[in-house]
Amino acid sequence: MIISKDGTIRVSGKSGQGGGTSIVYLSGTTGGAVCTLGYFDDFNTFIPLVDGLLAVDTQTQVDHGYNWPIVVRITGASGTTQLSLIINGKA
Repeated sequence: MIISKDGTIRVSGKSGQGGGTSIVYLSGTTGGAVCTLGYFDDFNTFIPLVDGLLAVDTQTQVDHGYNWPIVVRITGASGTTQLSLIINGKA
């Protein structure tokens, strides 16, 4: 998935919400954008995960275990932001 603007993308494990593991791959040019793993609480407030900041050209493992879905939140995108985000479930 190509990302060039701010937004929120859901990360689903192989077993879906509440179970499984996902691997998140990020590459490209940030153009000032910040990509953070987190979740929205009952008040619809975005809560970043500890060590949830995603760096370009890295992979991050996400273990799903609670009923709130994990998301990647992109903020601060500019006209030069061109990111590739790949999310794969893992057995």
